[in-house]
Amino acid sequence: MSVRLKLDPDPAGDGGGGNGDITPVDIKALIPEEYKDKGYLKDVDSVDKLFKKLDGAETLLGKRPAGIPHVEAPPEEWDSFFKAFGRPDDVKGYELGDAANDTQYDEFIRGTFHEAGLNNKQAKVVNEKINSYLLKQKEDTAKQDSEFEALLTQSFGERKDTVIENARLLIQENAPKEFRDGVASLDNKSLVVLAGVLDKVTAKYIKEDNILDLGRSKSDGGSSPATRQAEAKRLMDLPAYKDFTLPDHEAIVAKVNALYSNL
Repeated sequence: MSVRLKLDPDPAGDGGGGNGDITPVDIKALIPEEYKDKGYLKDVDSVDKLFKKLDGAETLLGKRPAGIPHVEAPPEEWDSFFKAFGRPDDVKGYELGDAANDTQYDEFIRGTFHEAGLNNKQAKVVNEKINSYLLKQKEDTAKQDSEFEALLTQSFGERKDTVIENARLLIQENAPKEFRDGVASLDNKSLVVLAGVLDKVTAKYIKEDNILDLGRSKSDGGSSPATRQAEAKRLMDLPAYKDFTLPDHEAIVAKVNALYSNL
């Protein structure tokens, strides 16, 4: 007679295959309230899926798009990337359209674009934006100068040049250095008002010859303030003084400043 081993189909007595008192983990119940509505957790319904999410996020951290060099990559690697991105081999390869009539500026801007790795399309957009800004600044300055000139004429007539120059000399001689920048930044109307006040003070208390002597330089070789002022005004009427894009602009501006500093 053979004896067969009888196995108890439910040894744990829980009717479910031997898990005893172990209860499945409800992962959603463990998620804090502030994160429950996050889209990236909507499909997380098990511990396995939670760890897959964490692993994927960790893998993506610090990852760069394919082909872009690391920020500390050697120059050769960046050069290869810039070339593939469309940067010209030489600064002369940029097609910038209407460029300022300034050789130094043109060389500077092309060199800057090349160093930054810009391709032609990017360089053209940036160049147009810069030129547009500079043109706007130039137009605004010309408008302010025109309005100032008109306001001076309206206020002082033919004496406008004398009034504004006397005011400049008085301010230069008497205003503390820390206040001079503030005077220079005054709007047109305020400058005309200040010039008018100083003109009244001049007429009442100061002889005009004494005002001119305020600006006389001991090293000017004997030339008069009026002569230097006339030369400065002649230079200021030149196109190169008013147009920063012309080659002689900086030299003429420097000469005008030197003349006025010796008045």
